[in-house]
Amino acid sequence: METKTIFSAATSLLAATAALGLVLAGFRFLTDRRSPTWLARVHGLAAAASILMLTYGWSLGDFSRTASFGLAILWAAAVGGVTLSRCYRVKNKPLPELLVFLHMSAAFVGALVISLVLVSYSA
Repeated sequence: METKTIFSAATSLLAATAALGLVLAGFRFLTDRRSPTWLARVHGLAAAASILMLTYGWSLGDFSRTASFGLAILWAAAVGGVTLSRCYRVKNKPLPELLVFLHMSAAFVGALVISLVLVSYSA
């Protein structure tokens, strides 16, 4: 698979993941209801698919330092997401706002870096 194709597919998945994440954040910050479990799972699966796709591309050895940095940030966001899921969601505890914010921020920065790398491939 060509590197540009990997970035393009991963960026599309990251966009879908971000949209789902915004819906989940809306449940957390704007309502007193708990978000649907299926929504959180689809969000996590889309994120995992994009990160694994990027990791596969990275293993081929055709990644710039910038792309590697973006991938590392996305992995950090994934660790935060798994922590939110396993330590809070599964135990029916409310998600801590700071951890949600850190997860969202890391995911945003990682996705932005990957998107900028895709734009540089197109230029």
